[in-house]
Amino acid sequence: MDNSDRFLKELGEYRLLWAGFKELHAKYEERKTRLCLLLEELEGLRRRTLRELGKAARFTKHLTPFQRNELGLLPGKGNVWFVPQGQMASSQKKQRELPSLDPASLPVPSDAYSNRRELKAGTLGLLSQIDALKKSLLQLNLLELRVRELLLSINKAMKAYAHEYRVVRRRIYPIFVLSALGKSWRRLKGMTYFTPRDIIELTVLGDIAVNIAGMTESPVLSISKDEIPQFF
Repeated sequence: MDNSDRFLKELGEYRLLWAGFKELHAKYEERKTRLCLLLEELEGLRRRTLRELGKAARFTKHLTPFQRNELGLLPGKGNVWFVPQGQMASSQKKQRELPSLDPASLPVPSDAYSNRRELKAGTLGLLSQIDALKKSLLQLNLLELRVRELLLSINKAMKAYAHEYRVVRRRIYPIFVLSALGKSWRRLKGMTYFTPRDIIELTVLGDIAVNIAGMTESPVLSISKDEIPQFF
């Protein structure tokens, strides 16, 4: 086989690699877009979760300093149940448009090569780009699995919290307004607004809230579109 035949054969192999690269890149762009949508969904869920946890603030305003200490709510203790409504700090960075495919960053087309030496160098470069793209795809897949896992976990945890919140509120205020008036009367008489039994109920609610708050602050929540692996 002469050099001309070898060149044509290697050129054909390069074209196959090029086609594989384009297919991988299309899959990468699809996965990246899907992950961005999942991250937006996760950020929205995180905001709603913290907003729901913030409803516990209506209980804490009636606590005495001693009761707040019992529940770990004194300033500086760092062990709070919730983020008060309207004071939620978003971990998501400012989003930007998804990068479009830059033609200048693409491997050189097969018809740009005129000899085997150039083609060989181009083939090595293309193989390197394919390898990098496969690694980026793997990263996206792992990130997507983690985000889906968090979405599922937070949703399940919030269902449990919502149920417990209703139970605690019903036990503390069994006859609604009359119960609140009775507790206010207790305070006027120099007693605590909440009874020791109420504090036990609030402790259960607080434990659940702490666990959920920790879940929403998981490091993966700091990932934004800007931090998704960029191939180009």
